[in-house]
Amino acid sequence: MAKLFDWVNYSNPSIIASPADKLLTHPTNSTLDFAIIKNISAAEANSINALRSDHNPIFFVFQLAAVVPVHLRALTTTNWSRFQSIISSTVPGNPKIESIEDIENAIAKLEFEITAALNLSSRTKAINTTHYKLSFYITRKITYKNHTHTHIRKLHQLTRYPSYKSEENRLG
Repeated sequence: MAKLFDWVNYSNPSIIASPADKLLTHPTNSTLDFAIIKNISAAEANSINALRSDHNPIFFVFQLAAVVPVHLRALTTTNWSRFQSIISSTVPGNPKIESIEDIENAIAKLEFEITAALNLSSRTKAINTTHYKLSFYITRKITYKNHTHTHIRKLHQLTRYPSYKSEENRLG
């Protein structure tokens, strides 16, 4: 069961099923028709009433033109000093604006320059390890520590009492 849980957390699949009733007789065994899909954004399940039986077949439709690229778990870090230097060297101070079209062009250029600077100053690292959910005990302990640290920090900011500062440094 843990392997299934890890697989679902890692791969993030979608489950589709037909919204219509497909089983016509109630007291007998039933059949469950569903599909587990991944990286396909458009899929649907339809019940077909064409056959004369106690079970309506399900027809799954997948639109392969709507295939989504695989989403890798990644960590992106941005060097904000580099971002600032790129922005300051590429974006002019005050553009000359005389019409609404000039405003739209200036906004589009600014948006392009910000996106380019962000891409140039950021690094992405793929994370290939399985994410394990922490136990409730550990999560509660981390939350308590963070809450306590925040509380002590605020007390020190208000009172400037030296022992609060040393306690804040000890917790931090």
